[in-house]
Amino acid sequence: MCGTQYRPHADSGAGAVEQTITVRREDGVPVAEGLVHDFATMRFRASFLGDAPEGNTVLIAVTSTSDEPLVSVLYQLGDQAIGDVDFAGRHGFTGLHYVTHDGALLQFWCDA
Repeated sequence: MCGTQYRPHADSGAGAVEQTITVRREDGVPVAEGLVHDFATMRFRASFLGDAPEGNTVLIAVTSTSDEPLVSVLYQLGDQAIGDVDFAGRHGFTGLHYVTHDGALLQFWCDA
């Protein structure tokens, strides 16, 4: 599960949209696109491969709506259960991330 908050104007909470996004586990060949969620100026993608050679693997990518790369983060957790990793502040195995683009702000974190 990934939590997101999108703010159209990074310096203001006015118009903020919060979404909880459930990412399904894929076994075998990873799905190239994974889960995709569009916001006004950014696109959030997440894939979870449960049996990768490196163990549990999660890929998070944020792009512009025209697919210009903004942030890409790969989490290779080995054999450790994703639910066993948790940063302070209850921001799961990813911690809390901030991405800005065209004056907007997207915050995301993922946990199991």
